[in-house]
Amino acid sequence: MLILIKTPTITFSLDVQPEDLTEVLFNKVAERTEYKKFQFELLFAGSPLSKGTISGCGVRKESTVHMMIIKELKFTVRYKDNEYPVSVPNNDGLCLSHLNTAIRNQLKDSIEEIQNGNISIHTPGNPTKLSGSYRLHEYFSNYGVVEISIEARPVYKAPEPVYNYYYPSSVSKAPDAVDYRDHTTAIPSPPAKEEEQFDQDALLNSFVESSISSDVEIVFCFDTTGSMASIIKNVKLQVESTVARLMRDIPNIRIGIMGMGDYCDGKLVLSTLDLTQNTDELIRFIKSVQDTSGGDSPEAYEYALFRAKELSWSHHTSKAFVMIGDSNPHPPSFTDLNINWFKECDDLYEKGIKVYGVKALGNSVFYDEIAERTGGICINFKKFNLITEMFLAICYREASKQKFKEYEQELNKQTTDSDLKEILQDLNQENFTVESTSDVPTTTTPTSPETTPESTTTTTTTTTTTTTNTNTPYVDATPTSKKIKKQYGKPTEIKNSEPWFVIHKDFGKPLYYYNPEIGYFENQRMISIREANAKTPIKSWPPKYEIYKEPIAPKKTYESSESYSSSSSSGSIPKPPPPPPSTDTTPYVHTVKPNPASFFNFDRQVSSGKPKSQIAIIIGERGIGKSTFGNGISFVCRSYKNTMVYRELEFISQYDFTNASCFIVCVDLTNPEYLESLPAYFSEIRRRELSKPIFVAGLKSDGVISPTCATNFLGLKAVYSVTDTFQFSQYMKHEEIKAIDENIRKKLKGGSGKIYCNIM
Repeated sequence: MLILIKTPTITFSLDVQPEDLTEVLFNKVAERTEYKKFQFELLFAGSPLSKGTISGCGVRKESTVHMMIIKELKFTVRYKDNEYPVSVPNNDGLCLSHLNTAIRNQLKDSIEEIQNGNISIHTPGNPTKLSGSYRLHEYFSNYGVVEISIEARPVYKAPEPVYNYYYPSSVSKAPDAVDYRDHTTAIPSPPAKEEEQFDQDALLNSFVESSISSDVEIVFCFDTTGSMASIIKNVKLQVESTVARLMRDIPNIRIGIMGMGDYCDGKLVLSTLDLTQNTDELIRFIKSVQDTSGGDSPEAYEYALFRAKELSWSHHTSKAFVMIGDSNPHPPSFTDLNINWFKECDDLYEKGIKVYGVKALGNSVFYDEIAERTGGICINFKKFNLITEMFLAICYREASKQKFKEYEQELNKQTTDSDLKEILQDLNQENFTVESTSDVPTTTTPTSPETTPESTTTTTTTTTTTTTNTNTPYVDATPTSKKIKKQYGKPTEIKNSEPWFVIHKDFGKPLYYYNPEIGYFENQRMISIREANAKTPIKSWPPKYEIYKEPIAPKKTYESSESYSSSSSSGSIPKPPPPPPSTDTTPYVHTVKPNPASFFNFDRQVSSGKPKSQIAIIIGERGIGKSTFGNGISFVCRSYKNTMVYRELEFISQYDFTNASCFIVCVDLTNPEYLESLPAYFSEIRRRELSKPIFVAGLKSDGVISPTCATNFLGLKAVYSVTDTFQFSQYMKHEEIKAIDENIRKKLKGGSGKIYCNIM
């Protein structure tokens, strides 16, 4: 049966049997906490556990036994019918000589004989002297009685000098005194004090420190899109040894794993292994996590936070959720679940779950915010091959200060890598402390998409609270003010102007809808294809309202953000568009008519001159994989210290336009409709500057490309004034991606060279 052991700082669980003796429980607690049995006491229902069986003491399944750390031993010293209190730190390695020193130091003013006497220690009623080398804990227990006797130190008197009266008559003067001590063996000095033959200071001046490791529950969420997929690939290389080490070093640790893509990845949007101690299951799942395309930035981080609340977290453990990524979350309106990632973080915090925001290959404020709102920390993560070291360091940090410091010292001896030292420096920071002025709903948020109601009415109250998580691991850090004030579900400080952060400006309509029958999301195109392939009409989904299927003519266009309904920001389900006429039998066809002008927030011609820096601005439609391209080429460029910066922008200011070296317009080679939109992009750029270099990136070159699409793409350079074209796939080797970058820089310098337009 499982019982809980509660210490002043943490609580952990132990598995015992009712018929076990209490001695078994003491041994297991000692093994789990690394304390000696004489350094703690176990109490149940306010009384110390007596000898006998565990069940005989009244302990049942899931009972709580309190562990009291005995930091100081207190004794009653008895001398000549008088009693005096004496205390010593309860450290391992104490001998009777240490007690002798403590008696001398603490009672020298109370007992005059101590000043010039030798102290002997006895057990009560036994005159036999005990040697100072004997172990203290073997003879005396806490609050025990110690009898002492004091003997005066012997006085050593020098002998009188001896005169030699028999001397020759020739000697005319009196003889000198002869000191025979100069001609014989020297008289020994008083014996050294027995207590001074031992190292007293170390054991008598330090008290027992709490080094008990917490029961740890930790979930690692890996972004598996694009170049980020290489992180979990590095984890797979050492997964057996990593898991085995954690299970050995941190008893009762439970680990969960999430592999996260994006909504366009279907069932791979989120692969989850709940918290477990089963090493085989953990290793098997990590090795099975698949790469995902992710489409375009952002990614489904908000969905991972939403699902994290449903995992089997315990109440007494140190809990952490580690989010590793390089992009931003979606705004609430992106799906019909209307997920507000601010609220998801706040709900995790209320459950005692801190979030580690791990920024990989980017500088998004998202990772700082999720750490701040939950009392976690933010980590800058640059080298993906260090993921195993960071994985272990976070787990040890959650367990205890001692285990983290031991692992840090181990790493410092093994390597001098500056990026690893930066990770350790981040982990040595204090956790954020949250002071929230929060609008906390009195009704709980739905715990799963299946139970999301059509509308939720909440009553809010405004309160000011200061919360400190007692399970937060202790770390050494320079004391700094890291208090965070926040409002429930809202950004306290505007750190980004885009709708994913400024959620009150999110007026979009859902692009993806959660289908509880299949357990993941679909867009309208996916729904139409599935319905067309079904033998019978699918009527059970969506359960809230019918999806409007637009006829072929006129083609569907993207609406401006001003025309969107603001209902999604209120937390309710958006109202459906009006249903089509019942006589319409035209099948739905997904069409795209982009508005390239929406990328620019200025509308006049500029003169850039020569850019001061090498910046390539990446633009294109959402959901085609341009973030995967941007992150992939940026990652490769960093590996050989290239100075070109590839920057994906959703809105381009005049300053951005002026300082850009070139534009890279991305298109999806698997969809001919995107090629038709290219002239509009070229026109918008040329309308603002005639000579700005333009490159065209054909994405998803590993997909199914029609011959017509391939021909039109290769002919772009001849028809339009573009600098060059190239193709990109997420499965390209680093050498191939490096060739794309080198060709772009050559073209910008006006150099000649091979045109990499057919890289696959």
